[in-house]
Amino acid sequence: MWSGIPLLDGVEAVGAAVWAVRGWLLLVLAVVAAGGVGVRVWWLRRAREALRERCAVALVIRPDEGTTVEEIRSAARALGRTHHHLELNGSFRCAGSAAYTAWVDSLLYAAPVPWNGHDGYDLATAQDPFALQEWIEGATADGHTARTTAGFCWPWPRDRPRTPALPLDIRIETPSAAGTARVWEAAWNADTALTAPDGTVLAPRSQLWATHTGGHQQIGCIYTAQGLEYHHAGIIIGPDLTWTDGHWKAHPHESHDKNLRHLTPDEYLPYALNTYRVLLTRGTHTTRIHSTDPATQHFLNTLIHPGGPAAV
Repeated sequence: MWSGIPLLDGVEAVGAAVWAVRGWLLLVLAVVAAGGVGVRVWWLRRAREALRERCAVALVIRPDEGTTVEEIRSAARALGRTHHHLELNGSFRCAGSAAYTAWVDSLLYAAPVPWNGHDGYDLATAQDPFALQEWIEGATADGHTARTTAGFCWPWPRDRPRTPALPLDIRIETPSAAGTARVWEAAWNADTALTAPDGTVLAPRSQLWATHTGGHQQIGCIYTAQGLEYHHAGIIIGPDLTWTDGHWKAHPHESHDKNLRHLTPDEYLPYALNTYRVLLTRGTHTTRIHSTDPATQHFLNTLIHPGGPAAV
């Protein structure tokens, strides 16, 4: 809630609520104006989690998204009002660990720096998806909400069969200690709930994936995880983003997102970085990262575990 914030000339907000509805942002303000109390409603193009230019830019994950400050200013002008720009300096993510969110921003948008640790937040890498899934299973058994997300780098057919179980669309080859390749397989989360003949929920519908029974056994993507949080977060950085020659490099041909795969690498890169920023900031207390690209995994290991082994 915002309280006592002058938003437009002659209007003072005493409370506010914001909803995203079908790609638009519904802003409802309880206002004090001309001695009375009333409600004002504005429809704006969705700015995701904040009406702030930097946040809007950092959270845009598709070419058709985003609202700029100038667009909001124009909307106010059209209403005959004066626009006052308010800065949101941060959000309470990742147990309030400014150190971790700053590390993520440096990793993706600036010069990556080593993780020096922070009381109350636990970050490590996972050497392969088998170890990552074992860690997720253990955290779930201990009573925590734990989920794995991945870049949209594997097919997700809408007509995939749903019984007796979800198909294992995600396949990642990883070398074993013996030198032979092992294949890790997993299912994307379900659009609608999948139940056994006896009524047992095998996979919750996508809106409940982060909180309900069985969700930890499916993999979420950006469209499932955005706006949600859970105690333990596992992230698989897919082959669409690699650390190559000292910088992040995009590979849109590795994407299975029809909204993005036609873009050039330079066009795709900011959306990939924003996508992984969202995924990397879903865990409230703990995050584990695995990259399918060996060179990128090595790079992450040197940042997160300088001089030491990976945690899982």
